[in-house]
Amino acid sequence: MTENEFSRKNGSCSCRVFSLENLTKASIMGETEGIIKITVDPNNNRVVGMHILAPNATDIITEGAYAVKNGYTIEDIIAKSHIFPSISEGIKLAAQSFIRDMSRMACCVE
Repeated sequence: MTENEFSRKNGSCSCRVFSLENLTKASIMGETEGIIKITVDPNNNRVVGMHILAPNATDIITEGAYAVKNGYTIEDIIAKSHIFPSISEGIKLAAQSFIRDMSRMACCVE
C-alpha cells in the first residue's frame, strides 16, 4: 500500500524515505538518485508497503513483497542479513531510520 492508501483506510501510518545519496553501494556505482520508502502500520510496526526507485530495484523489491505478505515488522527487516555494500542494504537502512537518526549513524551499525 502507499502512504495515502493506508492513511485513508486506517487513519494514519508511519513512513520513512531513505535516499540513495546515503548508500555506500550507490555512491560506488555513481548512481545516487533514488529512494527506498517503507510504509508501516503505527499500531504494530508491520510493513504495509515498500517502494523502491533505485538501480536494480527489480532485484530487491521481493523483500518488500515478502515483508508485506508475511507481516514482517521493521524489527524483522533490521534483524535480517543485508550484504555491505549492496543496494539491498538500503532496505535495512530505511528500516533503521524508524528507530535511529540516520544523519548521526555511522556506517554498518546494527
